[in-house]
Amino acid sequence: MTDTAPVIAASPSKEVRSETPALASPSTEEAPAASPATTTVSKTGRVRKAVDQYKEEVKEKAAFEIKIGRGVEVGSIEEAMVGFDKLKSDHDICKTVHTVLFNRAGKKTEIKKNIRKWSGVVTEDEDELEEIKEKMATKLFKQSASFIKEAMDCFAVDRSSKTGDVDKESLTWRFVEWLMCPSAPESKKRKSVSVKKAAPKKKKKSAKKVKKAEVEEEEEEEE
Repeated sequence: MTDTAPVIAASPSKEVRSETPALASPSTEEAPAASPATTTVSKTGRVRKAVDQYKEEVKEKAAFEIKIGRGVEVGSIEEAMVGFDKLKSDHDICKTVHTVLFNRAGKKTEIKKNIRKWSGVVTEDEDELEEIKEKMATKLFKQSASFIKEAMDCFAVDRSSKTGDVDKESLTWRFVEWLMCPSAPESKKRKSVSVKKAAPKKKKKSAKKVKKAEVEEEEEEEE
């Protein structure tokens, strides 16, 4: 009888473990908010970079300043203030003129104050002056002819036919030129009137003196 070798059962193979760690189930909890200067590491080992929040830069508005111009301050012109002081701040003339001068709508409490401080355009450059002049005229020309006349009268600006044309366009340019360089109106020369002196009145002699003089003359004749 032939001896048979005993059958040895194969040992169970060992499980091959992956070197890669098993992924953890996602957490339902939210990760804490990261500060701008730090980074965080999640449970999975993933590095999360902090997101910098965009902040819009707020530019500061330049302070409103009325510079000294080439002319005279409107508030110092007595003739102009006679009509201007009677207007309210919300009057169309005040609002329109303020927009023409400063290229912006002013606050109700500041409109008249700003106009009084206006003394004309600052620049001396001819090209800039021409450009400013065109812009002012364009804004004013949108108004009616009666408005232009009323505004000129308010600031005592000459609009007579003796000094130029009196159509709407011509008056608009005349008003713009004054606004660019305000000035007091030319004083009207007073006509010297020769007054004739009245001749002195002769004093009337009283009746008593007349009779006395006649009596004296008769006595002289008798002698």
